[in-house]
Amino acid sequence: MPFKNTLAFSLYFIFFCLSITSHAQTSDSTKQELAYWYKHPAEWKAHKNDLLKKKEFHKKQLDSAKSFQVFRHKLQETYDNIADRAEIADSLTLACIGQKTALLKQKSRDKHNLIFKIQIQLAKKHELDAYALPNTYLTIEKIDKGQKRYMLGKFNIYEEAQAFIEILRNNGATVYLVAYKNGHRVQNFAQYLD
Repeated sequence: MPFKNTLAFSLYFIFFCLSITSHAQTSDSTKQELAYWYKHPAEWKAHKNDLLKKKEFHKKQLDSAKSFQVFRHKLQETYDNIADRAEIADSLTLACIGQKTALLKQKSRDKHNLIFKIQIQLAKKHELDAYALPNTYLTIEKIDKGQKRYMLGKFNIYEEAQAFIEILRNNGATVYLVAYKNGHRVQNFAQYLD
């Protein structure tokens, strides 16, 4: 065993000497340090072990720094996930507020008992009278001088009636929305909508 330790020390010492002497300018203090370590192999071994411990310590710190980077990356992913969920929660909150507002408007409208119909024709000729059956949504209203108004549909919700009118208008029909309250036509129903 002592031979192996001496051989190892000699190899380390030679390597150390070669690395030191390879530099163009070797100072006198470095030469003195080499001479000291050569004369005191036990202290060299202790110094070498101390250097190895420091190296291991620095390696652990480096590994810890890498672990910290991984942790920081995972933490950022978590923050991003929370931000995404907060955005979804905000959009759902806005949707709920919109639905609640629409319900409150509808409750306000319901107290006025408005019924919306779509007037499709005002005529003296009455070709459509035959289609005013109980199971159809064609309504006929008599007005003066033998004229009649022909209305289509019966909507409790303004937006549904408006959507239906848009479909009819997009297909070339000339129609407009009318409202009834307690069976009587309301001339200016916009005041009841908000």
